[in-house]
Amino acid sequence: MATSTCLWLTGQAGSGKRTVGRAVAADLNARGIAAIFIDDEAQNRYLALGDEPLRWFCETLLANNVTVIVAISALHQSDREDLRSTLNRFLEVFLDAPAEVCAQRAGRTDSGFETPHAAELRVPTANRSVAASSAQVISFLEESGVISDASA
Repeated sequence: MATSTCLWLTGQAGSGKRTVGRAVAADLNARGIAAIFIDDEAQNRYLALGDEPLRWFCETLLANNVTVIVAISALHQSDREDLRSTLNRFLEVFLDAPAEVCAQRAGRTDSGFETPHAAELRVPTANRSVAASSAQVISFLEESGVISDASA
């Protein structure tokens, strides 16, 4: 049993949004839970969606009981709050890594990134494996009742 949810992964470039997001989607799909992963590349290359059409796309998937895992940069707190207020079943997951680690991984820094004020989950990713970070997100979804242990 699962409740479709929009899991919005936020963090600086290099924090692990894409890597952890793909792992979470794979885990959910392996449990028989319909989940789709969307990142900047997919949005720009395949979906050609701006902010409003992306919101509509997420709402459509949620209405059809598909969990959406989004790893698209939303640097500003106000942008994420707008998404929270308009998307039904929105959960923000902050992938937290120090700026130095992110710069080393991504080759750049997101100097304008605003740390979330109200993320439902904070996942430190600097010294953790992808599997450990993904497992923390899955555990959070179980504890929140979004998915049940019986889905495993």
